[in-house]
Amino acid sequence: MPMRLARRGLILVVILSAVVLLISGNAGGTASYPVYGLVTEEDTGITLVGAVVRMGPEITHTNAEGSYWLEVPKGVHEFEVSLDGYHPYLVEINLDGSREIAIGLETELPKLQAELVGLYDSLGQPLGVQGSTDCPMTFLQVEDYTQLLGANAEIGRLELYLNGQWYPLSLPTKPVLGPLEFPVPLHPGRNDFQLRVWDNRGWARSLPPYAVELTWDVLAFRAVLSCDAPAGLELHVFQRAPGEPNLFDRDSQDRHIYWLNRTPGDFGTTPEQNPFLDWHSSFGEGILASIALREAVPGDYHIWIQPSTLTESVTAAVLTVDLDATLFALDRRVFRFELTREQQGEPIYAATVHVGAEGIKTVTSVDPQQ
Repeated sequence: MPMRLARRGLILVVILSAVVLLISGNAGGTASYPVYGLVTEEDTGITLVGAVVRMGPEITHTNAEGSYWLEVPKGVHEFEVSLDGYHPYLVEINLDGSREIAIGLETELPKLQAELVGLYDSLGQPLGVQGSTDCPMTFLQVEDYTQLLGANAEIGRLELYLNGQWYPLSLPTKPVLGPLEFPVPLHPGRNDFQLRVWDNRGWARSLPPYAVELTWDVLAFRAVLSCDAPAGLELHVFQRAPGEPNLFDRDSQDRHIYWLNRTPGDFGTTPEQNPFLDWHSSFGEGILASIALREAVPGDYHIWIQPSTLTESVTAAVLTVDLDATLFALDRRVFRFELTREQQGEPIYAATVHVGAEGIKTVTSVDPQQ
């Protein structure tokens, strides 16, 4: 009897296994295979972030290290790689198994003069392509931006890829003496970024990607304000106890951080509990202001934007709020605004970060008072 039960059990398992294979085969349809690789500049080998990789019905983008991964059905597909400023790559592939495909994209520009660009922390200490710092704000310094692509190319625009977001960088409208500085705000742990330069015809070159570690364990709060056109935008944060009115008072420095009060001392009782404005640009595009706080005490942190100068009919502004950024994760909220010239000089309430008694942070809205 035991042997008979065992055989029946074996037969049952075999039958069930066959049924599962049949069902999974019908449900899964055509087999899929991984397609992966690296996208670089053809002549320099510099890895390229943000390239669009498409094969058949699947599409993805290269990550901060220039690599990609797709799961593609078996069969004949067009394989295409494209990136703004570079010649596209297109080929037909008969996919019948996993495939590693390395792609080099070509451009019409001479090699970027990388020696003109350096990375520094807020204390002026140089950082390498891979380095670490205790300063949450770093800067890309460009000695002579007009020569980045050599003497025969005219710079059209610059953009910075930083931790998953693209930021336009403001170029001067008149000749400037000395280097240009572009802010690179960091969060704890590894930060990936890459500078890309276009000429006035639309061709591009890229710097080697940076990977810089901020050695802090946690950053309680960071607000970064950026825009897509030359403008003057001010970032303000007011700390108030629950029940106190949410009121914009530009002339008050009571628990108020902005460009005229960059390091207030009344948000908390220790240096870590007081925020600091680690970047402010009175006029430009890209990142205009950044406020960071290492440890947040309970209360409401009201975030306001004041447009001091709006040159375009509509300016797109982006406020990025990162909460509880650690070595492993962060809580990111993004707020977008379409600002018209009529709003110049008018303060705009954006959001409130509420910090509870146990330190739990929530993003909410508190009706402002006039």
